[in-house]
Amino acid sequence: MSNHLIRRLFVTSSICTLAWTLPADASAADGARIAHGDVIPECGYAPVMLINGCTGLLVHPQLMLYAAHCGTSSKGTIYFTHRAGQGRGVRTTQCRTNPSYTNPSNDWAYCLLEEPVTDIPIVPVAFGCELDNIGSGTPIVQCGFGDSSTNGGYGTKRAGENTVQDVSSNGNVGRIRSSPSLIVGCPGDSGGPMLTQLDDGSWRTLGMASTIDTGYESCGQPGAYNSYAYSPPSVDWVEQSSGIDITPCFDPDGTWNPGPECGGFYAGDGSPHGTWGNGCQGTPVSDWSETCGPPYDDGTGDDDDDDTGDDDTGDGDTGDDDDSGDDDDDDDGGDDDDGDDDDDDDDDDDDDDDDDDDDDD
Repeated sequence: MSNHLIRRLFVTSSICTLAWTLPADASAADGARIAHGDVIPECGYAPVMLINGCTGLLVHPQLMLYAAHCGTSSKGTIYFTHRAGQGRGVRTTQCRTNPSYTNPSNDWAYCLLEEPVTDIPIVPVAFGCELDNIGSGTPIVQCGFGDSSTNGGYGTKRAGENTVQDVSSNGNVGRIRSSPSLIVGCPGDSGGPMLTQLDDGSWRTLGMASTIDTGYESCGQPGAYNSYAYSPPSVDWVEQSSGIDITPCFDPDGTWNPGPECGGFYAGDGSPHGTWGNGCQGTPVSDWSETCGPPYDDGTGDDDDDDTGDDDTGDGDTGDDDDSGDDDDDDDGGDDDDGDDDDDDDDDDDDDDDDDDDDDD
């Protein structure tokens, strides 16, 4: 059985298929398309971003999560888009990879944005009691920009539905596995989120796409599956390293303690809402969150948190509105083996090692 980082060197997450290590007899249903899902229109699943060679997710107005094996070079501009070459670019100030990264269970990285993005709602990391009911059968959505078949398809955002098969975590690292289905990640899915929707309509991320485990099959064929880094264990490192609180509803130990940012989370889907230029006006957002206890009390008696992602939040002027969402991604063309061409910098553990590490899984 072979394991390859999903990054594909010029593509990224196509469908975030949270998977750990499927048993040898488990396989995806046939069909070559990684997504076997829907092509997503402008502003659908808006917080899912395109980063050079990988997919990421906006989990805080100033921070995007993605996969460590994607590296940190060439990450100066990242994109809110539904198709490479379109959309809205935002500048980053730094991108950092987990210095302890060795395998899919700690394949975490983040980028800090030059300016906070306040007109596109975030998807927080699932945390605290939100994890209590995550397990076998939990519905998920997998979304990203990677290949849709063995013949390519990179650069178009796609999404598909699946369920969780199981979760493995010891508190410091963890992986989550999707059920075998038509939704199987191909090269280019790295960093893409695995999303689950809560009762209030808002979404949380459970994992970041890390590897494709192909066995003797080509990507997208029966027998291929994926491994994803479980997101909750990444919180401590991300918050300490970045100085940013990415769990606005919880204390570090998972205790419910909602603050003024605990609400207004992304509650949309694959439907179009507005344009990238106007900040996706009309995108549904949640009220103050009360998933694990009483909502934040702002002293007004109004629990409608409408300052994130709705029509009066501006015209999408954060960032540089660069429509070149694909500037240099295709210089990374390569095969399914991770590759590490240009991503070796101070914060990135050399991707050359990753193919060997993933074999441990």
